[in-house]
Amino acid sequence: MNDIQGQPDLFLEGLTLFNSPDPNNLQSYYDRSPRNAIKFWMEHGLIPQLTPPSPTTIPDEHLTLYSIAFFLHSTPGLKRTSKGIYLTDPSDEIKQVRQYFMSLINLESKDVFEALCELAEHHLMFPGEASKIDKLLEAFAERYLECNPAAMNQFKSEDCLVNVLFAILFLNQELYGSKTKRPTKRTRTEFILTYRDLGIGGSKDANSAYFGELYDKVKGRRIIIWEEERERIDDEQETTWCRLF
Repeated sequence: MNDIQGQPDLFLEGLTLFNSPDPNNLQSYYDRSPRNAIKFWMEHGLIPQLTPPSPTTIPDEHLTLYSIAFFLHSTPGLKRTSKGIYLTDPSDEIKQVRQYFMSLINLESKDVFEALCELAEHHLMFPGEASKIDKLLEAFAERYLECNPAAMNQFKSEDCLVNVLFAILFLNQELYGSKTKRPTKRTRTEFILTYRDLGIGGSKDANSAYFGELYDKVKGRRIIIWEEERERIDDEQETTWCRLF
């Protein structure tokens, strides 16, 4: 079976398709897209069909989808932004890939904020559209509760957890985003008052304490959500070093 090491030129050709979509050029965007890159690699045998380790079992007709998810999860050099683009495709097949991709991330014994940081900083970056972010957060919430079943005592449902995850992302954007529409940054008290009635299990005081802790965590650790943020920060750091030397 062909593999990446055996055909590095073909892998790099696909990598260009995967990592460099151009949304400003419609024709180019459809030629150079993560989905076309996956198709290219599949056609050239660079994504081997895998069987998940025991005790995980999946239907035979899903082995290819699982293999794509494993490839996305384990292959170095794939831009996290492009992973986010691919995994939020609306098709049923990609929805299944998205679920298998999340199943490969170990979230055991992590609190919600730490788990979200793990996803955004090591596995993928979020597209800018709320509907696409929602797709990722739904799959992520399902995986989080699978890894931490005791969390159901607090979050009651996947939808409740998705709402908490959105609250974290919104706060992160308000505190750190350059394009936020708020004239002032949201305060700790404002955040608590906005979300303490979100529906998580607990008294009003307990929920206030929980969202207060969440606020402190977000304020203490920025989540780099979009690739352009990462690139801008890198550029700023490079400029700083150039000035120093």
